[in-house]
Amino acid sequence: MLKLVFSKIVENIFGHNKALCLLLCIVAISFTDCRNSRQRDFDRLLVSLAAEDGVVDYNDWQKIVEYISSNAAHFSQFMKDDEIDAESVKQYISDMFANRRPSKDILFDGAGTGKEFLTVKLYLERSGSMIPYDSSKGRGEFKNSIVSILNSLPGNPEDNSIFIVNDGVFKYPKTFRDFITDKNIFETTKGIGNASYTDFGCILDSVLNRNGADDISILVSDMIYSTADVGVVNTDKIFSEAKSTTQAIMKNMASNKSILFVKLNSSFIGTYYPYNQPHGVQYNGMRPYYIMIVGDNANIKRLASSDKYKRFSQLTDLKGFEHMTLFTHDKCYTPYYSVLLSDNDMIGRMRADHKKNDGDAIHALTSVTPDKDSGVLQIVLSVNFNDMFVEESYLTDINNYDIESDDPVEITSIKAIEKSDITQNNREAMEKATHRVVLRLKKFSHDQKVTIRLKNKFQQWIIDSNSDDDSRPDAADRRFASTTFSLQPLMEGIYDSYAALSNESLDYFVIDLFLDK
Repeated sequence: MLKLVFSKIVENIFGHNKALCLLLCIVAISFTDCRNSRQRDFDRLLVSLAAEDGVVDYNDWQKIVEYISSNAAHFSQFMKDDEIDAESVKQYISDMFANRRPSKDILFDGAGTGKEFLTVKLYLERSGSMIPYDSSKGRGEFKNSIVSILNSLPGNPEDNSIFIVNDGVFKYPKTFRDFITDKNIFETTKGIGNASYTDFGCILDSVLNRNGADDISILVSDMIYSTADVGVVNTDKIFSEAKSTTQAIMKNMASNKSILFVKLNSSFIGTYYPYNQPHGVQYNGMRPYYIMIVGDNANIKRLASSDKYKRFSQLTDLKGFEHMTLFTHDKCYTPYYSVLLSDNDMIGRMRADHKKNDGDAIHALTSVTPDKDSGVLQIVLSVNFNDMFVEESYLTDINNYDIESDDPVEITSIKAIEKSDITQNNREAMEKATHRVVLRLKKFSHDQKVTIRLKNKFQQWIIDSNSDDDSRPDAADRRFASTTFSLQPLMEGIYDSYAALSNESLDYFVIDLFLDK
C-alpha cells in the first residue's frame, strides 16, 4: 500500500517517465524501510538495556549514544545543532517504556550527563556553636556521621569539593582525603572566616542555587539562624527574617530542586552561644544538628533509587539519626502497587479487569460486589515503599493520606508485610512490595476511580524541634537537648516556597484504582 501511494505521488510530479518514477520510488521506499529498520533495532537495544532493571545508567547511555551517532541520518529527531539532544532521547525512552505492557518508569542513572557519578559539594558550618560537636571529650557521633556519608560516595573522592562556611563560603585548603582523616576538623580550619556569626543568606544561596545539573550540595549545620546583630534584635524579628531569607533564596529554584533535611544528635561539650548572650554558656550534653542535601529533582530520586548510592542513601543508619523530611514540588515517587485478590482482610467480591491493568499489577477491578450482609467493601493493596526518603512512621500514618472518590473510602491500616501474610496465591504481588494497605468502603454505588495521595506535609518533628528561647542551656532540660533556636521559621520559608507552586496539596506520590460493577 505504501509503495502504491508513493508511486502515484511521484507519477503526478514527474509525469509518465516510468523508469524515473520507478527509480525514485525504489530509493524512497528503501530509505523508509531502512529508517524503520534502524528504529526497530534502536528500540530492541533499549529493551535489552532497561527492560529488566528499569535503569539507563552511564554505560547504557554510551551504547545509546554510539548507536544514534552511527545512524544519525535516521534519528534527526534526536539531533540539535549537530549534537545529540539528551533530553529528547530521554523523553523518547521514558515514553516508550510507559507505553509498554507492563509499563515501567525509567531511572536515568548518570545518563546524558557526561559523568558517571554526581559531584558532591560539602559545606561545613564552622561557627562558635558548632566546634563543641567535635570535642575530643565527646563520643564522636558528629565526625563519625560525616565521614560515613563521605566514605559512602561512589567514584573518585577528589572530584568532590569541601567548603567551610560562617560569615561567608570558603574553600577547604586541604584534600578530600585530608578532611576525612583529620582528627580535629575545627582546629584545622581555625581562622577561616568569622566564627562569631553565620550568614545564612550567603550560605543557603551557595547550597541551593550554586550547584549544577550534575551536583549534589550537602550542608552540615546546627541551623541556628544568627546574624552579626542577633543579640540586640527581638526574637519576632529574627524569626521573620529567617523565614523571609529562605523564601527569597528559594523562589527561583523550588520548581526543579529538592531538599532532603535530616536531623541527627551528638554529644556537645563546650561553649554554647544563646542568641542574646555573646559570651556563651558552658554546656555538656546532647544537641541536635542537621544535614541538608540539595539537588535537582531527578538527582535526589537517583540517590534513593540507584544501586551506586545504596550505601549513601541509608541515612537512618547514621549515628544519632532522628528524623528526615523531603521538601519537593515534584511527585517524585511512583511505587509499585497491586490489589490482592486473596487476603484475609478482603471483604466482598472482585475480579481483575485485565483489559485495564498494568501488566501483572492489578490497578483495575471489575464485578466488584460488597459483602451482601454488611454492604461493606474492603480492598487490600500490596505497595512497595522502598527507595523513598520518607520515614517509616510517616508512611504508615493513615492521617498523611488523602483519598478522592465518589463513595467515601478510608484507609484502615498500613502495615509492613510479614512472612505470615504471604500465601501461594498472593506471593508474586507480595514479594514485589513492602507494605499492605487496607481500604474500606461502607458502600459502593457505581463505577468510579479511587485516587490515593501521600501528602507532603510540613512535619510535626520540625515543630517539636523548634525553640523560641535558647538563653538558658541546661543539660537537664530535655527540650534544650533536642531543640534548635529559630528552626521552624527557617524551614517554613523552604516549605512555603514549594507549596506556593501548587494549586493543590504537595504530594509524594499518587496512585489510582479503578472499580467497576
